[in-house]
Amino acid sequence: MVVKLPAASRKLAKDALALRRTLPESARAGTRIGLAMASRIARGLPVDAERVFAYLSRAEPAYRKARAQGLTPDKSKAVQAFYLWGGRPALAALRKRRT
Repeated sequence: MVVKLPAASRKLAKDALALRRTLPESARAGTRIGLAMASRIARGLPVDAERVFAYLSRAEPAYRKARAQGLTPDKSKAVQAFYLWGGRPALAALRKRRT
């Protein structure tokens, strides 16, 4: 199923992409696939709901652990990558669609 994610997800992806450009290569998160998805999300384009949900579901535990340690996207690749994919707003919206 193809969906558009909420505006909050678009903002997170856009901000994460902008932050990533300011970081040294060693601190940048995101694979080629993840960056393509982040670009689509940031532009408000439709995305594959199952693919985004699958990634965010797998990445959420690492994101929660990093945030519990007080880490921010500039200090944690786990947080940065989670935001690239639309973060908690995307995950919440996709969970609602599944019920």
